[in-house]
Amino acid sequence: MNEFWKVVRESLPEIIGGLAVALTLALIGTVFTKFGWVAAVFVAASVVVILALFLWLYTRKRISVEVTASTLEHKDELSRSPFPTFPSVQMEPFATPEKSQPPLSTTTPSPLLESPAFKQLLYFVRRKQCRLFIGSGVSSEAGMPSVQELQEALRAELVEMGQAIRTDATLPELATALERIAGRPYLINVLRRLFDNALRGRPWEQGAYRWIPYLPPDLVQVIYTTNWDDCLKRAFEAAGQTAHEIRYPNELSLIPQAEHVIVKMHRDFQASEGPVISEADYAIVLNDIQRGTAGTLWGHLADQLAQFRFVFVGYSLGDPTLKLILRAVELSVGTVGEKRHFLVAPLSLEEARAAERWAGVYPIIAGASEFFQKLAQELQEARRNGGRTN
Repeated sequence: MNEFWKVVRESLPEIIGGLAVALTLALIGTVFTKFGWVAAVFVAASVVVILALFLWLYTRKRISVEVTASTLEHKDELSRSPFPTFPSVQMEPFATPEKSQPPLSTTTPSPLLESPAFKQLLYFVRRKQCRLFIGSGVSSEAGMPSVQELQEALRAELVEMGQAIRTDATLPELATALERIAGRPYLINVLRRLFDNALRGRPWEQGAYRWIPYLPPDLVQVIYTTNWDDCLKRAFEAAGQTAHEIRYPNELSLIPQAEHVIVKMHRDFQASEGPVISEADYAIVLNDIQRGTAGTLWGHLADQLAQFRFVFVGYSLGDPTLKLILRAVELSVGTVGEKRHFLVAPLSLEEARAAERWAGVYPIIAGASEFFQKLAQELQEARRNGGRTN
């Protein structure tokens, strides 16, 4: 019944028009005819016209309502379907009998492939002479908090506590101020909440993390990082591989037996004292680097820097952590200005030349995701070609 009156309301313009026509016919029949039966015929005909018009309108509206409801129901059913909908085509890793590998690119070759530094890197990677060092830029590109976001969060906490903060205060300075006022646990909890929220977006399935597990085993058997998150570990696990995280030097003995080891140079939220964040934390790191202290993670890194060619990804030239690492490079190699390692970053040509001059690295101009994708694809193609690359 409700549907009947709904149709009546929606059909009012047509009904009023039909009534007007019917009344006109009845008026004509009454005024211009001499016989009452003729007027009665006109009136009856008018009623029939009104009824026919209404029945036609009602049928048409009913069909329209049913079709609309059916369409909506079908759409709702599709939305609940167990079969996924697919976005625009993207290159995804595919499975082979040996190990999952990313597909070869079918797009126009990237300028990265023409980079002399990239070609030199491929040379050393194929000879198993490289190690990866992952920085915060890799994670922030995938959706984890950036340095700027961490600074804003800590600054907001300090402002709420009534503290006057310099606009150019660094992350360690902000962390030191909050730690002094509210305590170390409060500082760590503020940072942890930001990271926990970001992990809900599954960043280990984004950006460079999609490609790192498919690099040659000798290149990713040991990875060094200053990141606090566990995206690397989760990326390997998503690819069906196992990875162990090392936060303390007494755990370094795990390296020979593990499929993958992630050495967390700045610890993380799982460590009892939390990650390296305050000025006091960085002072301890600097001391270990300058002394090359045996039995520390930085002492171990100094030894590795002397043996392997490291690929630094996710750092800017102004990153204070990178400056510490380059200091460790200089001390471990023993010669200033010798280029042994690679820096991957979206640099300008001027910045790339500066990196060669003062940082003593081979600059590779690329974002983290593009770099790891092209590296994985080039190495895969080389294996398919029996070790030969373009």
